Parts: sequence; C-alpha cells; structure tokens
Amino acid sequence: MISAILSAQPLLLFVLATSSAVLTVVGFLLGRRFNHSKRLFWSLAGAGMGVALSATLTPARSSSNYSGTCTISKDFLQSVDTEQWLLNLALLVPVCLFLILAGASYATSIMGVATLSMAIEFTQATLPGIGRACDSDDFIANISGAILISAVVFVTSSLKSGWRNMRSKVVGSSRGLMLNSAAIALVAIAGLSTLTMTFVDSSTPIKEADSSQRRAVAVALEALFGNSLHLTRVQVSNLPDGDEASKQTLIASWENGNAELSWPDAKIHKIWSSDGVAFAGRRGRTEINDASAAKAVTAKFAARNFAWTSAATKISTKGDSQFPGAWRVTYQQKQDDIIMPLNFSVVISRSGRLLELTADEFRTPDQIPPVKVTLTVASETAASHAPPGSRLSTKELRLLKRGSTWFTAWDFTYSRSSDVNNYYNPVSVLIDATTGKFLAPDAMPRGVS
Repeated sequence: MISAILSAQPLLLFVLATSSAVLTVVGFLLGRRFNHSKRLFWSLAGAGMGVALSATLTPARSSSNYSGTCTISKDFLQSVDTEQWLLNLALLVPVCLFLILAGASYATSIMGVATLSMAIEFTQATLPGIGRACDSDDFIANISGAILISAVVFVTSSLKSGWRNMRSKVVGSSRGLMLNSAAIALVAIAGLSTLTMTFVDSSTPIKEADSSQRRAVAVALEALFGNSLHLTRVQVSNLPDGDEASKQTLIASWENGNAELSWPDAKIHKIWSSDGVAFAGRRGRTEINDASAAKAVTAKFAARNFAWTSAATKISTKGDSQFPGAWRVTYQQKQDDIIMPLNFSVVISRSGRLLELTADEFRTPDQIPPVKVTLTVASETAASHAPPGSRLSTKELRLLKRGSTWFTAWDFTYSRSSDVNNYYNPVSVLIDATTGKFLAPDAMPRGVS
C-alpha cells in the first residue's frame, strides 16, 4: 500500500507536505475547541493523518485503472516478514499515539485508526487511476500497529500513575464508542456492497499482487510501450517459474491483452494482445508491408529492450497464421550446428503494432555436452516412440536443460496425416544426443518447441 513512498515522486512529496500542513491546522483548531491544553497533540495527530493519506492515496507513477477488488487473506499472519507489512504496521502509529496523548481513550483511538484504515482501503479499490489496491493484510498491519502503541502507552501510564481509575481512560465515553462503531459499520457496509472480495491463503496458487509487484510490472511495460497500457489487474502465481523454484510469475492484464513476467527480477517473458500494442517512441501508423520491414522494426525493438538477442545467428520472418496479415519474426542462435536455447519471437501487425512476444534468455554452460548419437540412429529411436500413423518432420539438434543439468538432444516433430496445422502445438520426440535414450516431454524447457 505504501511502497510508492520509497520511489522518488515529486508529486508525492508535494502532497505529503501540503496535506500534513493543512491537517495540522485542522488538528490545532479541533484541539482548541475540545481540549485547549492538548491542542499540540491534536495538531500532531492531524499531521500524521495527512502523511498517511498522502502516502496511500497519491497516484503511483504509471498508475492504472485497477479498482473494484479487495483481497482478503485467510492467513492472519501471512506477510509479517515483509517490508510492506512493517511499513503498514508503522503507518498509523503516530495517529493513534497522538490521539491518546490528546485525551482520547485507548478504545476510541484504536477504533478511529480502524475506521481510517478501512476508508483508505475502500478508496484505493474504488478510486480509478491511482494504481493501488485493497488488501486485508494492510488493514491488519495498521490495526496491529495501533494496538501495539496503545499497549506501550497503557503500560507506561499505569506504571507511572497506578492501575486505579484506568477504566475510563481505556474505554472512554459511550458516545465516542458509538460514533466510532457507526463509522466502522458505514465503511464496512460500503465496502461489502461495492467491492468484489477475493479470498486467498498460502496454498492458493494465484493471488493478487502487492503494490511493489504492480509497480515493477508498470515500469517494465512502460519501458516497452510507454504510457499506452492501462492495467486492470496484476496477479502473482506461487508456482515456481520454470526450473527456478525461487522465482514466481506475475500475470498482468489489460483490455484485450496480458503479459507474463518473472519475479523478483520482473523480466518480461510473454505478451499477447488481440488488437496489438504500440511500441514506445513510435508515432502514428507505420505500414509493415513486407518481411524486411517487419525484421527492421523487430531489430530496433530487440536491440533497445533485449540486448541478449544480439547473440542470434539467424533471424527468420514469415506470415503468421494466427494473426492474418501479420509477420512473425523469430531469432535463433546456433553453435556447431546445435540450436542454443535463445528463445525470442515477435508478431507484428501490418500497422506496426506488437501482437505477441516471447522472450526467454538462458545462460548456456561453458562446456556443451558432446553429440555421440548420429541422426540416423536417433531417427530410428524416435520413430519407435512416435504414435502409429504419424510421420517425423522437423529434425533439429538442440541444447536443452532439465533442472540444473544441460544436455544435447535430437528434437523430432511429428504430425498425423489428419493434422491440418500443428505449428502452434508441435509435438516433439526427444532423443538424448549423448546417450541415445528417449526423453520424456517434460525435459523441454519453457518456450522451446
């Protein structure tokens, strides 16, 4: 919720200063009206509220129209070990502390913080264009901070003045409790009637992304396409990304398109858009009438955003059957007749818009496993494992990876006589080029076909 504080945003700093100053004055006037001797603490409570509102409601850079959803965590202490949770824990501590010092009861102060936190989460989910999201973890952290500081002040005050006559200080007036209860009820009713609640727990493979993940996605996509995309949702998969169990996959969505990025490095791996996305820096419509024009546009795009594609030794361009009239540009790297696992392809429409992107960078080993099995021997083994009635077509020698182990393999693509087109879903028979053994399909790395 408040990770944007860590980013250098002039707008955020301005809003922080302005709102804090305004609410400091409001707090001072309220303190003068209700408790003349404690007006300083009322002012400080107002300043703390201004900081909290500014930090949570200032539009993040590259903000999206993400709204209308609130993530409810089933695991009460799911995120206590994150920087995000600790920042939220401390966010409303000053407000609660200065309310208590200004004369409000402990219960009233905590309920006031709860009301403010609920209102912030509701606003984040319903206010378009600020790039924030409602999350129960943020609310729990806010309340935990208020309870913690209240306990510290209570124990300190009790040791100083004794335990007698503390009931009124803890509970306060019935009127104050009723007003706070009514405020909490109103915000809760508004939230339940307006928002879509998404319940998640640690076993859920897909959950809503937090603000730092949404921010990373926005920055990565902005580098490719400028401000032309308006994200509607960002989710994170708890399932491991490819062979690296330490990584996860971020799934970003917008109208008529989506993207997949790895986390925590936020590298883009896949993009798909039915109507295409304009490249950053390109103005107007550019007609792509032939393969050379498609290749030129892709080369400029790849050089600017995917420097590792410079290792490619072959660039092929052909019409794309999934998108009529579009061009598919594929990069390939070969070393000693072995296809390296450089996986980069782009589909560009005739109007010069990106329809599809696949970008997977693999760091190859220093020593490539030797090829000891001939094509003839591998073909015989592959034919014995292909389904009856099928025929082997493409024959390629590839460098592949399973877990942390690299190996070379003969890759045979087969098709049946009834297949009209198996371009997008090729079925491979893999034969280890060192041992000659048949390899199960799960040996194929992501994106290699």
